[in-house]
Amino acid sequence: MNTNNIKFLYKQYLKCRLSPSELMELKQLLANEDKQSVFNELIDRDWDKLDEELSTPFPEERKAHIFNTIVSKTEVTKSPMRLWKYIAAAAAIVIILTGAYFINQHIRYKNEQDLFASKITPGTSGGTLTLPNGKIITLAEAINGELLEEDGVTVTKTSAGELIYGASQQSASIESGTDPNKMNKLQTAKGQTYILTLPDKSKVWLNAESSIHFPSKFSDKNRKVNLVGEAYFEIFKDAQHPFLVESGEQTVEVLGTHFNISAYHDEGSIKTTLLEGAVKVSSATGKTQTLKPDQQAVYDGKSIVISPADTETVVDWKNGYFIFKDEDFKTAMRKIARWYDVEIVYDTDIPIDLEPGGWISRKSDIRTILNRIEATSGIHFKLEEGRITVTK
Repeated sequence: MNTNNIKFLYKQYLKCRLSPSELMELKQLLANEDKQSVFNELIDRDWDKLDEELSTPFPEERKAHIFNTIVSKTEVTKSPMRLWKYIAAAAAIVIILTGAYFINQHIRYKNEQDLFASKITPGTSGGTLTLPNGKIITLAEAINGELLEEDGVTVTKTSAGELIYGASQQSASIESGTDPNKMNKLQTAKGQTYILTLPDKSKVWLNAESSIHFPSKFSDKNRKVNLVGEAYFEIFKDAQHPFLVESGEQTVEVLGTHFNISAYHDEGSIKTTLLEGAVKVSSATGKTQTLKPDQQAVYDGKSIVISPADTETVVDWKNGYFIFKDEDFKTAMRKIARWYDVEIVYDTDIPIDLEPGGWISRKSDIRTILNRIEATSGIHFKLEEGRITVTK
């Protein structure tokens, strides 16, 4: 029998497609020492393809059952040499079955993980706009161009994923006595971001799972918006009209500056980071702190703590990256969950002091992101339908 026939029987066995006559032929081959070397080469080749992470053992009872079944069919009247050959054949089959088990387990696991990974995609530009009259516009479905013109206000959507509020030629952007009921809401879901130009020409980059409430026209006293989630602001300078950002029990006051606010409900604190200019951070308890560039204020509901900030890491999301540097592991995983719209589940024995490292594009597929974290943190991930399980 030539090598191709041996390979054919081997592949048929792995696929569980051997006929009774082919199985007998396989047994006879394994009793032939000259043919066993070919099988050994095939087994070695497939074992080399296995991932190191695959650690499910081949059940011992299955090995014993296979061995005993083959040996029990061996006639005791045969010579010791012939008996030894049959036992050797049985051992060889156990080796093949063990290899086949691992190979099939690995292939099945890898295919399953690839399938789940293909369903978890990076976020994109998108969101919903709720107008003062309650009408909701899904921005991904809206046509580019002017969406509406009402009460001297125009709303335009650009092809670059930006919403622009402006005043018509008959109206100024600052109006006395703005109706507080005429508020707009721009909201992003998990896996979405959007850019907003406010009526005063200030720009806002809204991160995933966030929302901002703002008037169609600002009042003659100040420019006030309300933020939930995270946003980066570039404020148009107007000394006569302070810009206010309310986030829960915190208020940030600016005249003209660049800053980032992270006010997610599941983070436990509000972080305000200043890149340019100056801002004043106030709490509902009356505490106030003034930030300088490259500083961050952290408000936990009780106090405001100022510390140096790595601004490049803070605004990584705005620039299209994940930069995991000196960051709490679960905080990093929450960022991934928001962007890829997945649930994160932890094994009970996962340490909380892990620090993932790395710099990677937010356009990367989920498997690339997780592989990078695995390489730097020593933990592993299992993908399921809309879920990532973190294991050791």
